[in-house]
Amino acid sequence: SNTFRYFHRTGEGDDWAPIAVNDEQVNDGFRPAHVDVAGNRIIGFLKRDGFDTVATVPLDDSGVPTTLHQRQGVEVDGIVTLGLARRFVGVSYVTERRHVEYFDSAVGAMARSLSRALGGREVVFIDQTIDASAYLLWAGSGSDPGRYYLYRPAQRQLRPLLAANPRLEGLTLSQVTPVTYPAADGT
Repeated sequence: SNTFRYFHRTGEGDDWAPIAVNDEQVNDGFRPAHVDVAGNRIIGFLKRDGFDTVATVPLDDSGVPTTLHQRQGVEVDGIVTLGLARRFVGVSYVTERRHVEYFDSAVGAMARSLSRALGGREVVFIDQTIDASAYLLWAGSGSDPGRYYLYRPAQRQLRPLLAANPRLEGLTLSQVTPVTYPAADGT
């Protein structure tokens, strides 16, 4: 089996300290995905109740993962970061559509406000300028492939940049309707 061992060190010349061990076959250990410098922690994925959750491990050598976000019966599959420093702002997961849950209250408030202004479309921040004066974002829905925008919060200016899928521009798309059914094993 492929066992991955993760280590960190505080500074050059310091000893490497273990963070986690993960067996790829079983996939039951912590899997680092992002270093959150501001929080002095590592953010990654960890199985709980058979599904991936987002967990953190502090860089204080305790090595104990703490669940940061878990959705019952759903794989949490993404970590959302912004800017050159890749500041951690949220997580993403998929049910009948992709969801982004923002842990950064300012970014979450902007997303909700822009969603209302765009008729309820989902808003996902892609990146921001170094000084956070402008954001690149995508807004769309299950029946709208979406569009990329440039948002300048200080000017309250939202400027469309380009269609996410230009070939679908102007076409009426079908409504997306979730369908549930019992599987052979009864789930």
